[in-house]
Amino acid sequence: MSYTGARFLLIFFPCLLVVYWLFHKRPLIQNAVLLIGSLLFYASFSKRNTAVLLAVIVISWLAGNQIAKNRKALIPSVILVFIPLLFFKYGRTMLGLWYVLMPLGISFFTLQAASYLFDIAGGKIEPETNLLNYALYVSFFPTIVSGPIHKSREFLPEVRREKTLSYREAVSGCLVFLYGVFLKMVIADRIALFTAPVFQYYSGYEGGVILVAALLYSAEIYFDFYGYTCMVSGIARLLGYRLKENFFQPYFAVSIADFWKRWHMSLTSWLTEYVYFPLGGNRRGRLRKYLNIMIVFLVSALWHGTGMQFAVWGLLHGIYRIAEELLAPVKEKVLNRMKIDSSRTGWKVLERIRVYLLVTFAWVFFRAQDVPAAWGFLTQLFHHFSLHVFFDGTLFQLTLDETHFRVLILCILCAAAVSRYREKGVRAEDLFDENLIVRWTLILVLLFAVLIFGVYGPSYDAASFIYANF
Repeated sequence: MSYTGARFLLIFFPCLLVVYWLFHKRPLIQNAVLLIGSLLFYASFSKRNTAVLLAVIVISWLAGNQIAKNRKALIPSVILVFIPLLFFKYGRTMLGLWYVLMPLGISFFTLQAASYLFDIAGGKIEPETNLLNYALYVSFFPTIVSGPIHKSREFLPEVRREKTLSYREAVSGCLVFLYGVFLKMVIADRIALFTAPVFQYYSGYEGGVILVAALLYSAEIYFDFYGYTCMVSGIARLLGYRLKENFFQPYFAVSIADFWKRWHMSLTSWLTEYVYFPLGGNRRGRLRKYLNIMIVFLVSALWHGTGMQFAVWGLLHGIYRIAEELLAPVKEKVLNRMKIDSSRTGWKVLERIRVYLLVTFAWVFFRAQDVPAAWGFLTQLFHHFSLHVFFDGTLFQLTLDETHFRVLILCILCAAAVSRYREKGVRAEDLFDENLIVRWTLILVLLFAVLIFGVYGPSYDAASFIYANF
C-alpha cells in the first residue's frame, strides 16, 4: 500500500482520519487508533516483517527502563537493537540468504529506537512509561518508510499532546502532499525513464548522453526523496503532527558543508549527535576532527548499503568536506587578491555549480551497481564525447521524446521557483494570504499537472521511492 495508491487515498487514510478525529479529545484512544493504523500500513508490505518491527519496539522499550537504572546497560542494549538491522543488511548477504526480504524502513526505525536509548542514557528524557506511546513513536506510518528520523525527545512530546486540526492546517497539509506527488510522479519518475537505462547499459551510450544522465540523476534523487518528504509531511499535518524539516534547497548550497546542512537533515543531525560528538567532535585537535568526519561519512555510507560503491560515496564526501576546510584560507587569499566579493550573486552561482558537480560525481557511485560499474560509467563519459547531442535531437530519440523533455524542463523550473521562495522563508501556509481565487487556481493547476503529466503505466509502482531501499 503506497502513499499515492488508490487503496491508501480512497480507503485506508480517509477511514483512519474519520475514526482518529472522532476521539480528538481523548489522546490515548487517538494514539491507539493511529498505532493500529500504522501497524496495518506496515503489514500491508510484509506481515512477516511486522514481527521484526514489534520486536525492536518491545526490546528497545524494555532496554530503556534498564538503562535508566544502570547506564552500563546502554552498550548491550544498543547492540541488541541493531542486531536485526545488521542481519538484514549484512548477515543475509554473508549467509547467502538473498531470498530473505529486508524489512521496509528498518534503517529508519532502528535509528529512532537507538535515539531513545541514547537520550535516556544522556539524561535528556525519562523512560516512556506508556508502551502504546512509544510504539507509535517508532512505527508512525508517515515516517516509517523513509523518515524523517526523529529523536525521541523531539517526537514523544508530540505523541503525548492533545491534537487539533484547523481548516488552514488541513488545506496546507493537502497542498504539501500534492506538491510532493508532483515532485515524485511528474519530475522524479520522468527523469528515471531516462537515467535508468543509461546507468544500466552505459557502454552503449556516447559521452554526452552519459553526462546528461549523471546530471539528471542528481535531480532525480532529490525530487524523489524530497517529494516523499512532502507527502508524509502533508499526511502528518492532517493527523495534527508537524514533522521536522528534512530538506532545505540542498542544491542552493555554496559548499559541501552547507550541502549537508540542507540534505537529509534528520540523518545528519542524528549522526552528528550520536556519532560525531561522542567521538570527540572538533574538541581534540584538527587531525582528530578530520578523522571523526571521515568516520561519520563512512558510517553514513554503511547505513545506506553494503556495497563498496556506498563506501566510496561516503569517503568522497568526507574528502570534499576536509579539502574545503583545508583550502579555505588559500581560497580567501585568492579572492582578496583578485578583488572578488564572495557575497555577490555571480560568485554564489559559480559555487553552487561547483557543489552540484562534486555531488553529482559522488552520486554516480551511489547509483551504480558496484564500483567497477561506476568507474565504467565515468570512463564512458569520455567515449565519443561531443556537444552535438545537445542540439541534434539525439536526446529525444532515447526514452524521453521532445515533449517529455519540454515538460520536464518546465516542471523543474517551476520547482526551482518554489525553492527560491522557500529560501526566502515563504511557507505553504502563506498561500492563505493570497486571494481566494489565486489560492485555489494554484492548487488546481498543481492537481491537474499531476493527473495529466504524472508518469503512470503497468510497471509503475508509486511505493518505489529511492530511499525506501535503505
